Amino acid sequence: AATGKLCCVPRSSPQVTFPSRSVLLRTLGTVDLRESASEPQILGLGKPLALLIYLSAAPARTATRSLLISLLWSDLEHDAAKHALRQTIWYIRRRVGRELLVTTGDTLQLIPDVSVDRDALLAASAAGRHADVVSLYAGPFVPNFATPGGSGFEDWCALERRRLLQVFRHAAEATIADQLSKGQARAAIDLARRLRDQDPYDEGGWRLLLEACASANDALAARAEGEALAQLAEREEL
Repeated sequence: AATGKLCCVPRSSPQVTFPSRSVLLRTLGTVDLRESASEPQILGLGKPLALLIYLSAAPARTATRSLLISLLWSDLEHDAAKHALRQTIWYIRRRVGRELLVTTGDTLQLIPDVSVDRDALLAASAAGRHADVVSLYAGPFVPNFATPGGSGFEDWCALERRRLLQVFRHAAEATIADQLSKGQARAAIDLARRLRDQDPYDEGGWRLLLEACASANDALAARAEGEALAQLAEREEL
């Protein structure tokens, strides 16, 4: 993890300054922190970014130090874990060059100026903007994160990953139905394939794809997908 390369935390912290513009935290399909989508990443996936990701999804973007330690440093003794958290906070400040976290007693809060793709996805879902949800869902939430002492964070990510996949599935199903009603058969089949690929072992995704092929009167595509499903089922039985 990035924090393993750091020296001691400075005794005096720099004066708190807040971003003059939003910082972008991406968690869907890819995971990083950037000034904007076109700028180089400031942080890649590791414990510092995991800390920001959890805070971005926590109620009021706030969590206690003890909770964060239990999620990311459960392999360390208490004093060492507290030091690792302080070191991580300092590392984030050093890398970003400005303050993203507000410390109040035993709690940490992520400031509102950090824009998160997960928030945009959930807002679009709540507003019933299915096409926007489909566009914003770039892939699984925080894929492939594993680190010593981070099993609590990994378990939380797994739950959130499944929840956000359901959000995408609901929006995709509504969008596919709309596309088919408008005669946009190819777009409907492409989106159904994309949904199926997010979880190839989900029967519902295959069923929707085959229904889209049938509704589009695309017998060739339906046959190809049916054969692919049969091959998957055969491999699973071996």
